[in-house]
Amino acid sequence: MQPAADWQSARIEGARRCVLPHKTGPRYNKSAVKLEIELNIAADAAVMAGLQEHLRKEAILALFAGRKIPAGKAAQELGLTRIAFMDLLRQRGIPYADYTAEDWESDARAIVEFERRPKIA
Repeated sequence: MQPAADWQSARIEGARRCVLPHKTGPRYNKSAVKLEIELNIAADAAVMAGLQEHLRKEAILALFAGRKIPAGKAAQELGLTRIAFMDLLRQRGIPYADYTAEDWESDARAIVEFERRPKIA
């Protein structure tokens, strides 16, 4: 890669251009990287529609995995029942719920504390 005045540019196989911030160039965020990719893979409308749907599905799963959207919304957007969505998550190795050992211990302590309280008649 040859540095330009402010930016480094490189050609990547299958990409039009890749623009990476150069250490002397302007920056909005020290960890930001701008990447532009142009692919000529789908001249056929059916192929393009399939690709768009695949990317949409992957984006929804990524949003759920990052806990940005709830399971019900993700399942609805994918057109799946909750059980089918849970099966898809299992196949992909994405946990449906984050329930840690610490959560379990906290719940167990809360139950013990609740049972110790005097009963109201």
